[in-house]
Amino acid sequence: ISGVVVALAVSYFVFGLWILRYITKPNFGNLKPKTKFAMGAWLADLSAVSMNFLDKIIIGLLFGMMMLGFYQFAIRIFLLFAVFPQIMFFYLLPEKSAGRRTKRIEVNATIFSIGLMGIMLVFASIVIPRYFPSFSDGVEATQIMGFALVPATIAQMKISDLYARGKSSVVLASYVSALTVGLTGVVSLGKHFGLIGLASSVFLTQLALALSVFLFPRLTDEDKKLAGGTLGAIVLTALVISTMSVQPLTIEIVGTEVKG
Repeated sequence: ISGVVVALAVSYFVFGLWILRYITKPNFGNLKPKTKFAMGAWLADLSAVSMNFLDKIIIGLLFGMMMLGFYQFAIRIFLLFAVFPQIMFFYLLPEKSAGRRTKRIEVNATIFSIGLMGIMLVFASIVIPRYFPSFSDGVEATQIMGFALVPATIAQMKISDLYARGKSSVVLASYVSALTVGLTGVVSLGKHFGLIGLASSVFLTQLALALSVFLFPRLTDEDKKLAGGTLGAIVLTALVISTMSVQPLTIEIVGTEVKG
């Protein structure tokens, strides 16, 4: 583990030094009008990172390291394909900030994400059993995560638009909403449906993010209070449901008797 951590640190250090040559002398006076935006963007990034890490901590604690291993394998494949939504975000952000029209590109990107989803479904069913037979139990989970590529692409394109218009607070609220839905799904769905439930929580997280970035900008202050209360009620309900359990069917043979 220490070697892996050192390798990651070295990679960031080497390429970080390479990028530092582009930094000029900062003018902190120009940053003051953007303080609120910058703080919202930083917290939004923090929430986005939490979406990718807190789930693994919870899964390891609640469901054990074997379940976490299958989940981590599946989600790494998803993140490999999910590079495309991130590419669209980084490409569209400067385009939208410059006021250029990007509707055609966004339509094509959405269509491409659907094709990418199909490729991931086929990839999971063919490549995993053949080259990673120890993780064959994660095929269905990987395929379920594949459906999250479309809402993830749509969400990242919309987020680029929100940042271009200086609405980092909306992005932050959307990520917090998605994070809440995702972690609640991990606890409740994971308990009742195992690995399939955990994979479904990934899809629900991206779906919640996509819906939030479109709905939140349209909400009034009263609507936001209502939405917050509704989200809280959903979370509490899901957590209560997750504490319930159904007695599984058990059959025991004792001598000539069958007890169940």
